[in-house]
Amino acid sequence: MLKIKNIYFPSNMREAITMLKKKKSIFIAGSTFSFKALPQDIEDVVLSKKIKLNYIKKDSKNLVIGSLATFNDIENDKYCKTLFGGSLSMSASQCSSQLIRNMATIGGNIAHTNAFNIWPVMLTMLNSKVKIITLKGEKTALYKDLYKLGFIFGRNALIKEIMIPLEYSKDNFYFHKVSKIKSSWDSYLTAAFRSKIKEGKIKDIKLVFGAIRALPYENIEIEKGLLNHEITDDLIKETAERYSSGILSINPNAKINKYRSQLAGNLVSYYLNYIRR
Repeated sequence: MLKIKNIYFPSNMREAITMLKKKKSIFIAGSTFSFKALPQDIEDVVLSKKIKLNYIKKDSKNLVIGSLATFNDIENDKYCKTLFGGSLSMSASQCSSQLIRNMATIGGNIAHTNAFNIWPVMLTMLNSKVKIITLKGEKTALYKDLYKLGFIFGRNALIKEIMIPLEYSKDNFYFHKVSKIKSSWDSYLTAAFRSKIKEGKIKDIKLVFGAIRALPYENIEIEKGLLNHEITDDLIKETAERYSSGILSINPNAKINKYRSQLAGNLVSYYLNYIRR
């Protein structure tokens, strides 16, 4: 039986975080969170309806996306369609149904970890930073370090915005989601790749996979080993095999993971062949 006593509609993040200082309070953003899923001890609910955090804008160094921007906002935004090879718009468009994309937010997608979530894969690939508001003040961290900070989002911290470095905006990009149907939320495997090629050699590369575990799979050791190398047939074969075996090692006895490992190897091979042209 829920014990909700008050529902608040703060006008900004400062007001919201103040309300969260009450021990039995929780913040709900977007429109997909069910009241049925609330912890039983919650007495105060803080809703995001009046907070203006659905912006998408550029500053001198980053594309900045407010945490309440929906998948639909990102799919149809002019910057997301043109920067980063259009991969932000494309990835947003391939997440579930239009109804869900109208409601689900980028902040919610990264606040609640799930193997099938799209944005953790994309933000890892793009070395993005996340600005959060805590009970003690504001803090910025790399997305990949976000969950090491120990915060419980919606209880003692809120996600304010995501900052994606514009230095990657003209790199080579590839995004692919493999699922039963395009409008499915879950997937067998999600791949987000980025690279920079100069004079036939790899100067920067990021190969990230999702849908395997709660947080994205990346292999920094392999990525570093590819730097300053020309893309040869042997390099492509070896790199594809290493990603395939790495993903298989996560859960070697699962039939679906054998499929994922083979698929990951094929996608890596395809991408490396593509960028060497």
